[in-house]
Amino acid sequence: MKKFIFILLMSVGLLYSQTEQKVFLTISKEFPRKLNICILFNPTNSELNSEFLPVLKRDLEYSGYFSVKKVLTTKRAIEEMSGEADLVCIIEQNNQTIHTRLIDNFINVKYESSHVIEKKLSNLAHKICDEIVHTISRKPGIAQSKIAYVSKVNNIPQIFLIDYDGENRIQVTDTPWEKDFPKFLSDNNLCFLSYFQNNPSIVMPNFETDRENQFLSYPGLNAFIDISAADSKIVFVSSKDGNPEIYLAFDGNIKRLTNFSGIDTHPCFSPDGNYIVFSSDRSGKPQVYIMNVNGAGLRRISYGFDYAVSPVWSPDGNFICFLARVGGLFQIVLYDVKNKTSVLLPVEGVWSESVSWAPDSRHIAFTRKQNFRSSVWILDVFTGEMRQLTKDNQDCYSPAWSR
Repeated sequence: MKKFIFILLMSVGLLYSQTEQKVFLTISKEFPRKLNICILFNPTNSELNSEFLPVLKRDLEYSGYFSVKKVLTTKRAIEEMSGEADLVCIIEQNNQTIHTRLIDNFINVKYESSHVIEKKLSNLAHKICDEIVHTISRKPGIAQSKIAYVSKVNNIPQIFLIDYDGENRIQVTDTPWEKDFPKFLSDNNLCFLSYFQNNPSIVMPNFETDRENQFLSYPGLNAFIDISAADSKIVFVSSKDGNPEIYLAFDGNIKRLTNFSGIDTHPCFSPDGNYIVFSSDRSGKPQVYIMNVNGAGLRRISYGFDYAVSPVWSPDGNFICFLARVGGLFQIVLYDVKNKTSVLLPVEGVWSESVSWAPDSRHIAFTRKQNFRSSVWILDVFTGEMRQLTKDNQDCYSPAWSR
């Protein structure tokens, strides 16, 4: 059957005129459109059709790289791709194995894999989608990622985890004091700000003992931690010496990076670990600055806004998102690091907060406040497409995307 499909694809490919053929391009932010993709799949297991296929289709759409045009169930139907699809994803079931191939309209196999059918079929779909996305874009996929956020339970803020597609919502904490600002130190290590005994400290949950292990706890405020992906240095904000300043922790040592009578806050490493972006009111009102990891080389990057805060660096290093006050509302700004230009992202008419980058450096999670309620939304910064992750009645905020 595999040979037959290949020959059929070859025949369809020969029907293309020279002008109709599309060059297979690596997708980037300059790519003018999504790739049209058809899926050929006729499973013998009904659960694959009802649980696996819809999730894979949705994952491919959510990635931002693909538009799923058709789901085909017969070999002859593959001819429908002619002149319409850039790619065909052929999925075959062989007993307890799923074999997947991605073929372009030049009959080139772009991706091929075999996976044992898992008990939870959605996980298998997530895995295959991430592998396809990485093959095509050379960027990490997001289908297996999670997002942490804060939501109140009995009027007490608790930490929750949810899959990137809004499924499998679980409550992580259940203690009677306030929490905020969750942050992934790695895929499996989550920390957050805890107000246990009214002492704001950075803690990590211990799921075995249901206790909070202190990660950073100095007298006064401790908040806004980030860890360098390059060398595991830690940057954080503390008021242990008076006003809030930015500190660097490495090799058992702590170095104070800022020394200003106002407020320096919300530090975030560049992916290579050489720079730190942060916000400071040293110019009178809060603005966004970059400094070298040793605290030298200070330079401002936010211009044209009277108030700019909460910067976060994209994992690929190309962009910085921050919040700026525009027309009385906080809006999301995308700063191009190379070109040193800024644009407002298309989230208009509502108050935006708490931006967090996805591992693909394409999507962000953010808090959208409207009608006195908060919810977490996902935005594709290249296409402007948005989708709601949490429900309005859950009052959710402070999202943090897993690495």
